[in-house]
Amino acid sequence: MVLSAKDWGAAWSEWMTTPEAQAYSNIRDLAERRVRGNGPPYVKLSGRNGKVLYSRQSIDEWLKSRMVKSTSEHSALQSTAAG
Repeated sequence: MVLSAKDWGAAWSEWMTTPEAQAYSNIRDLAERRVRGNGPPYVKLSGRNGKVLYSRQSIDEWLKSRMVKSTSEHSALQSTAAG
């Protein structure tokens, strides 16, 4: 499939680098969460020093999955995320 310049720009705007994702989501510890495995899904492009990208959709879904209605729900979410 070949994308037009307009479609390519729209598709690319879906993806963010770590600093862009941090600014978008206000999640300041994305790198630590990648190491621990309890952050939003991401894509790492080729190699050890490859660029890490996050999709807006994956961040939005991850944040939505962490919504709570009470402090007890928050505590339960924190204990499962730590484990």
